[in-house]
Amino acid sequence: MRRVGPHLARHEPLVLVAGPQPGGRPLALEDCLDREWTSGLAHSPDRRLLHRWAGELGIAPEVTLETEDLHSMLAMIRAGLAVGWIPAGLIDGSLTGGEHGGGGVQRVVLPPGSAPMRREVLAVSRPGTRPPIADELVALLTRALRDVGA
Repeated sequence: MRRVGPHLARHEPLVLVAGPQPGGRPLALEDCLDREWTSGLAHSPDRRLLHRWAGELGIAPEVTLETEDLHSMLAMIRAGLAVGWIPAGLIDGSLTGGEHGGGGVQRVVLPPGSAPMRREVLAVSRPGTRPPIADELVALLTRALRDVGA
């Protein structure tokens, strides 16, 4: 056994999405600023990421719908209740095999030059030592994540 820390499995791209717009008109970030937003709970990593991104753009989205469940978040967005950041693989179906993809939402057009949003997916174990089989599992998970379109 060897001593290890967190392992970065991948950087997961996120996309800002909203429910479908009348007439299929593209929706810009400015159109979303007066809408309600959905995100993780107040102190979750996703919420901190949203606040950091918004701060860099000088905006302050109002998060009124909180959940840690991405499928619930996506359902709220589809219903037109809010806008929010969703993993790109959930929208294009690569994380769900296309069965429960992100149909019914549209990507929000971000201002030119704004940095893409992405989050880190980590494999974390208890502090101390980790048996070799756990290293093999982490390698398999990392490979699987890469294969679904990382």
